[in-house]
Amino acid sequence: MSLWSKLFGRAPAEAPAPPSTEDVLAEVRAGHAVDWEAVHDGLDADAAFALLWQALPLARADRRVDVIDQLAAYDLDAAEQRTLLAAALELGDLLAWAARSVADACDLPGFLARAQAEADDATLAGVARVLAALVEAALTTGPAGDLLDVEDGAACLRAFADATTARGATTAELALLLMSRQLCASPRIGPDDRAAGWDDALATALEAAILAVLSRPPRGADALWTAYLPERVGSAPAFAALEALRVARAVRIDVSFALAERLRAAPDDAGTWSVALAALDLPAVRDVALDAGVAALQSRRMREGELCSLASQAGCSSCGGPKGADDDELMVPKALEARLLPLLAACAAAPGAFATFVVECLAAPSIALRFNALAVLSHWPTEAIEAETWSVLDALRDDSVPQVRAAVLELLGRRPS
Repeated sequence: MSLWSKLFGRAPAEAPAPPSTEDVLAEVRAGHAVDWEAVHDGLDADAAFALLWQALPLARADRRVDVIDQLAAYDLDAAEQRTLLAAALELGDLLAWAARSVADACDLPGFLARAQAEADDATLAGVARVLAALVEAALTTGPAGDLLDVEDGAACLRAFADATTARGATTAELALLLMSRQLCASPRIGPDDRAAGWDDALATALEAAILAVLSRPPRGADALWTAYLPERVGSAPAFAALEALRVARAVRIDVSFALAERLRAAPDDAGTWSVALAALDLPAVRDVALDAGVAALQSRRMREGELCSLASQAGCSSCGGPKGADDDELMVPKALEARLLPLLAACAAAPGAFATFVVECLAAPSIALRFNALAVLSHWPTEAIEAETWSVLDALRDDSVPQVRAAVLELLGRRPS
């Protein structure tokens, strides 16, 4: 028995073996979480640093955030900073989780200055994405730190303002300038922030950059913003169209007719609806959306006999009959419901103006549409409810849903004699 065992009863636990590079990389490839603290404890600093760079391109997106956080703790040279930035930009929607680490580890003002001098628009756009994630986080209490937490955050925006003044801006970069101006006026900016550069001079520089950007075409385009933004709203993919819509609203460029025409041309396109529903306060868009809603419900109502027939509900297997109709098809499809409910909310503020749409919702085989249409009518003065609407309400006295019946009876109790 050893002296240790005689004195203390048992031998001391052996120190765990340091993790091997192969084992760590195997965990990374498998998409498993890695205990990077244990890796640092088991390897010397140079070996751990090299292992992180090996792991970076192998890690799946959510695990890559952890690798970026670890690398950001090192003093990186310019080439390493560019590699880290490029890896973060590949994260897509997860960029917000890594943006703070990238801003802490990389000389973003220096990147922007060189991008301006060298006409390197790719770097300018990449840094803008990181800054946009951090500014948006500051405005919305984002997931992992924001630009006010970054030591040179104000300097980053000054450099970005200079670069866009010289090079022009894309829609996303103009959106960043507008968000940054909003952040400068935020009550979150305190005395310490002002001392760190979040001051009137920064706000003035951002305002000047916005004016300079708007005075020339978007970078990479020929048309001025007054023509470019309506075209983007009217034809770009939904995400880009929404971005253009937000920018157009902020700089007061009318895109309503372009969006209305887009909806009129593709009333069944989900992406188009996602843009239109963000602009229902614009009369031209709202009116076309309501017309599309009425047409969709009327078309579905015209098919009720077909949808509810025995042939549609139960196909004849012995004679190769048609497949039975889905429950979602027998009712109002959920996707259509999701488009129409916001339209009903818009109707509440305009008593009597959109009676045809409200009646179609009352008559639709959808509990959600019926109940919400009744809620709209409850906000309307009695004199704004037309005779056709009262007739539909009469027909709903015996609705199978108790909440609908109660709402109907409450409204009928207000009916003029």
